[in-house]
Amino acid sequence: MRGAQEALIAALDSNDIAAVETAVECCRACVETLRDDGAVSATPDVPARATELLRLSDEAQMRVNFLTDAMQRRLDRLAQAGGRGRVALYAREGR
Repeated sequence: MRGAQEALIAALDSNDIAAVETAVECCRACVETLRDDGAVSATPDVPARATELLRLSDEAQMRVNFLTDAMQRRLDRLAQAGGRGRVALYAREGR
C-alpha cells in the first residue's frame, strides 16, 4: 500500500493524467485487498503502518488541492479574457 501511495504522489507531481489514473487504480486495489484480508488486523505493526499511510494520503490530498486551485486560477483567467465571470469547477447545474 505504501508503494501505491508513493506512486500516486509521484504521478500527481508529474502532471501525467495516465499515470495518475493508474496510481489511483492501484491504490483502490490495495484498499480492496486490505478490506478483504482479515489477517491484517492481527498484525502488531498495523497502527504504525496505518499512521504512515495516513501521512502519505495527506500528502496526496495536498497535491490534489494544489492542482485544483491551479486549475481554478487558469479557468478564471480564461473566463476573464473572454469577458465572463468566474467559472465554477463543480456546480450542480454543470457547465
